[in-house]
Amino acid sequence: MIGTLELAVFNAASVQVAFDCSVDRIELCSNYSVGGVTPLFSEFINARKVFKKNIFVMIRSRPGDFVFSDIEFSEMMEAMASFKLAGADGFVAGFLNADKTVNKLQTKMFVDACAPLPVTFHRAIDACENYFEAVSHVVDCGVKRILSTGTALSAFEGKVMLNVIQQKYFDRLIVVAGGNVRSQGLSTFLTDGSVTEIHSAAITMKGSDVADAVEVNNLIRLLKK
Repeated sequence: MIGTLELAVFNAASVQVAFDCSVDRIELCSNYSVGGVTPLFSEFINARKVFKKNIFVMIRSRPGDFVFSDIEFSEMMEAMASFKLAGADGFVAGFLNADKTVNKLQTKMFVDACAPLPVTFHRAIDACENYFEAVSHVVDCGVKRILSTGTALSAFEGKVMLNVIQQKYFDRLIVVAGGNVRSQGLSTFLTDGSVTEIHSAAITMKGSDVADAVEVNNLIRLLKK
């Protein structure tokens, strides 16, 4: 199997690890402690100087839920446009309604504005009460990837669900397995499955927000078997 590693990076040190380890793609964010928010524009510019492969930029104006006001959504659209103009390769975002359904209006507007760059709908998808309906809605909006645990506590535990979704939408959607993904257990997850893209911050030291190069290399080694 030849799989893809997307490394979530929250600082310049992790960008350097991604470069040194020849990671396939990075998701650029800020603030690991809150699960990631939109990075500073300067952080993207500096990352682009180091990392020449695909950089997908997280667009999330604040921590907390994924229900965004019109003002917040407008701010996110403006941020995305700046990163797009500066050379981003894709975007990661998620938009929900208060009733835990996909905000199809915001999602479609965002996808259309990002075009032709791809959009990943992040783990907000796991917060939806009707997971299958939510996936259907984001696919209809033109989203190219979902980052998900398959509604489980971890992507490895959600293997069955993730593979069901990948097989159902094999020609319209790429499932990226994300959520407590580490090299230990990855071989088992990949066995007899159709999901080939994984997402990890590869942070192994408590209190750190920097990717562990040894762990990154282990993830890549298992994906490239």
